[in-house]
Amino acid sequence: MKKFVFILIALVLAAGIYAPLTERFYDVTFAQPQEPLHIALLSDVHSGTFYLPNLFEKLKNAQQKGELDAIFLVGDIIDDKEPIEGARELLEGLKNDFGQTPKFYVTGNHEFMGDIDAIKALVRENEIVILDSWLPSVAIELKGHNLWLFGIDDPKGFDNDVAFWRELLRATLTNDNAWREAKRQSLPSWFGAISAAPSDSSIKILLTHRPEFIEDYAQFPLDVVLSGHTHGGQVRIPFLVNGLYAPNQGLFSPYAGGLYERDKIAESHHQAPLYLVVSRGMSLNWKIPRIFNPPELVWLTIQ
Repeated sequence: MKKFVFILIALVLAAGIYAPLTERFYDVTFAQPQEPLHIALLSDVHSGTFYLPNLFEKLKNAQQKGELDAIFLVGDIIDDKEPIEGARELLEGLKNDFGQTPKFYVTGNHEFMGDIDAIKALVRENEIVILDSWLPSVAIELKGHNLWLFGIDDPKGFDNDVAFWRELLRATLTNDNAWREAKRQSLPSWFGAISAAPSDSSIKILLTHRPEFIEDYAQFPLDVVLSGHTHGGQVRIPFLVNGLYAPNQGLFSPYAGGLYERDKIAESHHQAPLYLVVSRGMSLNWKIPRIFNPPELVWLTIQ
């Protein structure tokens, strides 16, 4: 009996730490039916190379089927403690193999722990658009969908000054022109011009590394918020615990990973986004194993 229990425990543990690259598929639907738009969401690669061959294979398969329309990278793609060559391999691969696919990037906290200027230069060098305080928004059209993309640097870039970061977020995204102009006067000169407010017909998407600021994001007329940072809460217990612990969210993280619709998003007296998508990321650290929480490539379909 003891041998059986031991074997059972060993099998459960083995299943728990088994970590193949998983694909997650989330669909969001809006009022006007259009041809489906397929977006690959990458997060928290941390300069790792272990999954890159598999990642490129999955992206190429989608491309061949006509199901790769854009690639969004939402932070911690580059790690301050890992060789940057791993990130270079990823970024150059995206440029060489998916040069015609629009690609957009926002920073995470780990990018700001390294040489952020060199990191952003490397990203731009590989023809990926950076959304930050210099370019907080951009409008694009894909397969008949009008998208307005927003992005902002991680709070780590402001010495973890979350209060200032929230002011910057408000100045970037608010539709109150008078308030926005007044607030711009108190911001550093590098902030630059703020794009015009998007039209009501566009789908408004925010790319941001951290999901725990969802109540701040909910103050703006966004339709989708895309993020990472949580590593899936590191430990999951299927059907019971979605994520044990995530940075800046603590134990039993409310937004550890997955698709959250309006009624599942934190309460706010403002209009909440329709959808929040949190990627569990692609990091693999054998010192801190992921339990029932394999790294993932997220696919978002908009239709």
